[in-house]
Amino acid sequence: MGWIITRDLISDKGEKVTGLMGPRNITDATQARLNDGEGEKFRMLDDDSIPYYHGRYLEDDSEQEDGIFAPGTDEFQPLDNYGAPNAGCTMVEYKDEAGEWQTL
Repeated sequence: MGWIITRDLISDKGEKVTGLMGPRNITDATQARLNDGEGEKFRMLDDDSIPYYHGRYLEDDSEQEDGIFAPGTDEFQPLDNYGAPNAGCTMVEYKDEAGEWQTL
């Protein structure tokens, strides 16, 4: 499992975090796949529904099989790992099949 920040909507120009990946134990293979553009699009918002970050999330099936991560909860990792502690984000949304943002 891994995520990448692709768009930073709140930082000053010199402080942008675009390209930041996580979590800390992200594999090299997952990093490479994210750098190649793979993953589900997400965005993180504050409690006023203002978007702060956009990114992509990628589940690693081999990790799921090992039982390391609980299916259905990993999608919160960008928020838990970065959005909430760094900027106070309170929501994460993913695009559905119709291309609309849906809050988890």
